[in-house]
Amino acid sequence: MASINDYVREQLRRGYAPMAIRAALLKAGYNPQDIDFALRIASQPAERRIEISGRNVVIIIAGLLAIAILVFAGFILFKPAGKDIRLSVRIEQSPAVPGGTLSVMTTLMSEQKRTVPVTLDYAVIDPVLRKTITTRAGRADVGLSAVDTQIIQLPDNIAAGEYELRVGASYERLIRLQSARFTVVASEKPIILHAAPAETEIIPEELVCPETCDDLNPATADTCERGTCIHTIISGICGNGECESGENRITCPEDCGPVADKEAVIQQALKQSDPEKAATICNSLIIPESADPCFAAIANATKKSALCMNIQDLRARDNCLMEFAMANDFSVCLQLSNRYLLTSCQSLARLSAAQQMQPPEE
Repeated sequence: MASINDYVREQLRRGYAPMAIRAALLKAGYNPQDIDFALRIASQPAERRIEISGRNVVIIIAGLLAIAILVFAGFILFKPAGKDIRLSVRIEQSPAVPGGTLSVMTTLMSEQKRTVPVTLDYAVIDPVLRKTITTRAGRADVGLSAVDTQIIQLPDNIAAGEYELRVGASYERLIRLQSARFTVVASEKPIILHAAPAETEIIPEELVCPETCDDLNPATADTCERGTCIHTIISGICGNGECESGENRITCPEDCGPVADKEAVIQQALKQSDPEKAATICNSLIIPESADPCFAAIANATKKSALCMNIQDLRARDNCLMEFAMANDFSVCLQLSNRYLLTSCQSLARLSAAQQMQPPEE
C-alpha cells in the first residue's frame, strides 16, 4: 500500500489525471479498491501543523494571569467584612422606686444582613460610690436590627438618687458600650399615729461618737462603736483596689484595669495570650482615643486584624489594617476607609497574585 500511495501522489504531482492513473494501475493488476483508496488519500490537502511561537506563549500566559486576578478579586469583593453594630439603650419608666423594676429596651442595628450572636451585659451602677447595684445578662441574634428587652429588679434598700445603667455588647471579638441614666425616688413612708415617746438613754461623755466618721473613702464602711470610729474595707465595692467577683471592665474599670496610664494598659494587654481578654483591658480606658494605640498594639502582637476595627480614629484604624496588607494579608483591603489606601492595597494584592502565577525561570 505504501508503494501505491507514493506512485499515485507522484503521478498527480506530474499532472496526470486521476482516471488515467487508475487505468494504468488496473492494467498493472492492482485491486480497484486499493487504487480508489490511494487516489482518495492523495487528493486530500496536507495536514496543517499548529506552531506555538514565543509570542503565542506570552499571550496565553497573560490571559491565564488575567483570569486568575479576576477570580482573586471576586473572592476579595464578595468576602464579608467584619460586622459593625450600633446600640442604643432606652429606659421605659423613670423615676424608679426601691424594690421596683426597671424596664430596659436595647436596640442593636447594623448595615449588614449577616446575622451574628451578641452577648449583652447589663449593670446598674451607683456613680457616686462607684458600686455595682445589680447585674443581668441578655442575648440577641443581630442581622440588620434586633431588640432585647429586660426587666431588672432593683433592691429594696437602694437609696434615692441618680444611677447609671451600663450595657456592653460582645460579638466577634468586638465590644460596644452604651449607657443611660435614671433616677430613683424614695417611696412614701407610712404615717405612724400615736407613736409612744422613746426613752432617753444617758450615755457617758467618753463613749459619745463624733458627728461623723466619714473618711471620704467610698470603699470603706464607716461606723462608730463606743466613741471610736471604725473604717472597714467593703468587699464588692468599686474602688477598694481589688478586682473581685462580679466586677469587670463594665462595672469597675478602676479595680479591674488602669484607666489613666495609657502605657500601663498597653503593657498589661500585651501580656494576655487571649486576644479577647486583651481587648477587654484596652476598653478599660475611659477615653476611646486613648484606647486606639492599645488596640493597634495587640492587633500587631496577636496577628488578629479584627482587633483593628475597635480603633475609633479612622486614620489610625487604616494604619493598623495596612500593617496586615504589607504582610500580604489582603483580606483587610475592603475594610479600609481611605480610598487611596484601598487602591494601594488592591494593587498590592494584584501584584502578589501576578508574582505567584509567574512561571519559574529556566
